[in-house]
Amino acid sequence: MQKNLIIILVLSIFISLFAILNAGPVPINLFFTTLEISVALVILISATIGAVIVFSLDAASKYQYRKKIKESRKHAEKLEKEKEELQEKNHWYETELARLREQNLEQILEKETQKASADTEPREEHREASDTKSQGLKDRWNELKGRSKESGTSEEPSSEKSKEKE
Repeated sequence: MQKNLIIILVLSIFISLFAILNAGPVPINLFFTTLEISVALVILISATIGAVIVFSLDAASKYQYRKKIKESRKHAEKLEKEKEELQEKNHWYETELARLREQNLEQILEKETQKASADTEPREEHREASDTKSQGLKDRWNELKGRSKESGTSEEPSSEKSKEKE
């Protein structure tokens, strides 16, 4: 800012000196009349009009720049708010997904337990095998449930079931 002010003052001094050194009268033709004015006055008036025009254009440019900054800030605030809302929705969906996976695992365990108990006969040796199979399924379910809690998500039960069969 100070640098610009110094440059403007130096230029103003040069223009003023030039105008004073060329102080002779000069005829100026206006549309309907002719005036004789000092060249110094013509130079100073022209320089002043030029300065006013430059100042006006600069002020308009700064106004547009400030307006654009204000709009950009509003847009950034809007995007930040939208981002927070989406993060909240994402958290809710992740929580719901984990709950549904756990519910699905419980249903699979229940079906496998029912299937295992329906396949066995009440004989003692079959009962022991059924208990062992049920215990294995419960252990597997607890293992999957533990993974789900550790990572926040779990693998799809169908992919776990297919891995177990292989």
